[in-house]
Amino acid sequence: MLALHAERHLAVFDPPDTACPHLVLTSPTVLPYRFAYDRTSLQPVQMISADLTATRLTYVIRILGACGSPAALPRLEELAGHPQHQVRWEAIRALYRIDRAAGAARLREAAARAPHPHVRGTAAATLLALDTDTPAPPPPTPAHGPGRDS
Repeated sequence: MLALHAERHLAVFDPPDTACPHLVLTSPTVLPYRFAYDRTSLQPVQMISADLTATRLTYVIRILGACGSPAALPRLEELAGHPQHQVRWEAIRALYRIDRAAGAARLREAAARAPHPHVRGTAAATLLALDTDTPAPPPPTPAHGPGRDS
């Protein structure tokens, strides 16, 4: 038996040279995210929600933003208050794409009061970039490693 602890251990398995049974690692959800790591540096490269519903919501929000329909604004405003920060951030981005005034208002609110520090920082940096015509920063990432959502 191999015991791994979330936030502390990482298992890397090399692909086999021949066909063999595969190993499936499962655990109860301990953190709100799962992380994909670079095999060479072992640094996190992608944060994936452990909640499939939140992941699906972020994809739907991106589609709504790309479609640009004002009919989506009430739902996006509601999702901007979602409990998971990646859903809130995607909703704010989509709001801005469809209605700049509504999106900017949510950006200002997030920069001042978002519970998650990455959202606060990214919202503030985005507002600064919008004021100075410099490129906006990318969405929040797991640059500081795994952590809990707020």
